[in-house]
Amino acid sequence: MVSTAACCMALTSYSGLCVLRGHCGCDLYPGTCTPDGKMDFGYLGLVSIDASLFYVTSTYLQVLYEVDLNNNMITRIAAGTFATLTSFTGAIDLSVNSITMIEVGAMDHLSRINELYLSDNRLSILPPGTLSAMTSLTLLGLDSNGLASIPSATFARMSALSILNLGGNRLSVLPSGLFAALSSLSILSLNQNAFVALPDLSGCVQLQTLTIWSNAVTSVPSGYFNSVPTLTQLTLSSNRISVIQSGAFDALTRLQSLDLGSNQITVVSSGCFQALTQLTELDLSNNKLLSPIPLGTFSTLNLLTNLNLDNTSLATLPSGLLGSLPSLTILSVDDQAYSGARADVVNRSLNLNRVVTLPDLFGCTLLQTLSSSSNAITSIPSGYFNALPMLTALDLSSNQIAAVQGDAFAALTNLESLNLQSNVLTLIQDGCFDSSANLAILRLSQNKLRTLPRNAFARLTSLTEQVYRLDDEAADRHGLRAAAAASTGTGIAVQPEEGANLRNGHDKRARSAQDDETGNIISEAYGAVVSQETPAIDDAGEDT
Repeated sequence: MVSTAACCMALTSYSGLCVLRGHCGCDLYPGTCTPDGKMDFGYLGLVSIDASLFYVTSTYLQVLYEVDLNNNMITRIAAGTFATLTSFTGAIDLSVNSITMIEVGAMDHLSRINELYLSDNRLSILPPGTLSAMTSLTLLGLDSNGLASIPSATFARMSALSILNLGGNRLSVLPSGLFAALSSLSILSLNQNAFVALPDLSGCVQLQTLTIWSNAVTSVPSGYFNSVPTLTQLTLSSNRISVIQSGAFDALTRLQSLDLGSNQITVVSSGCFQALTQLTELDLSNNKLLSPIPLGTFSTLNLLTNLNLDNTSLATLPSGLLGSLPSLTILSVDDQAYSGARADVVNRSLNLNRVVTLPDLFGCTLLQTLSSSSNAITSIPSGYFNALPMLTALDLSSNQIAAVQGDAFAALTNLESLNLQSNVLTLIQDGCFDSSANLAILRLSQNKLRTLPRNAFARLTSLTEQVYRLDDEAADRHGLRAAAAASTGTGIAVQPEEGANLRNGHDKRARSAQDDETGNIISEAYGAVVSQETPAIDDAGEDT
């Protein structure tokens, strides 16, 4: 009996036409079966399903690649539900339902399917044998359920399984040897569980990606990764790791990415990462290092491009610590009491620290982006950027820089973006931007500039964004809480303070005049001066 209550509207041939039209309820849900091979029952409010829902012709089964039942209200999978899909080799998506029970035998007819998604349900137990017939699975999603345990033989016949997601459950311990048969497994996710100790990974001889973030793991034992030497990505962030034993990562000679952020690591030993010669990304952020990182800790990481040391309570980085990182492209040491270091890097961020002077960048000939915002830098030394000919983006915003000398950026012929906003600039010397013909973005807002040389921007033919804003003090002093950009009359877009209103509807500078002696343009109302030589800029309300 075909039941309309069970939504048996999938009786379609390859042409997409229902073979039992007039005898079933498929007219209630037109288009559920597409000619290209997808049975789409997602978001239909289904409460239950049975075998009649999946009765299709053998011709259609040959092209069927997915049965989509996601985002319904299904509560259980009964035995025999998929009895008509014994030859189906595609994917079944049962994610985002309310499934609490899978009856024994319910999945026995799905021995040939490749992918099964049971994510975001309410499974608290997985009875032994529930998935034992699914020997062809390459992907299994059991994440975001309430599973507290996994029977020891659950994956015993899944030698083809490549991706397994067990994240978002209540797992604290897994049976020893649970993954022993998973010789093809390449991605394993155990995120957001309750593991205190790292689980047994024996058998996962092809594992490449392992993510165990947001658990309660306390340590990384020496030799733990000996059974998974093929790992290229390892994420252990947001745990309670305080100790990384010597030799813990020695087997991971292929590892490219290691995330140890947001743990309780207090000490990094000098040989901790010595074997990780292929590492390109290392995250140690949000730990509380009680002693400086030893010199030589990164000495073998010649391929490292990204190093994150944010919020690690480091007071200093030993001189030479980063000298062995010739490939480093991003260094971030935000939010700590960092006071300066040699930094032989290619692309780095020193934001939100207490850096008073720019770090030594000797040898960084490949440097492309340098960010050192929100520090206490007071000046840019003459010739500082001479060794950085490839620099394209420079952010020195939110510092204490008062003046920019004429040759400060002379070597930066490839510079495209320069951010000097939120400093205390009162002086920019003539010619300081002359070498930066490729400069497209220039930000000088929220400074104390009252004058600029007439030809300060004359050679910036590529400039597309240039914004000035009043600080609150200047705005109050001049009574101009401007809400929109106002023309200076010199071809420059001037952006007043955001969210302000013009007094008496006046949308131009209160006073501008030419200083005959200096040749400068003066703007008292806007606290910023622009050159008559600069091409017109359309700011378009860019938020700076």
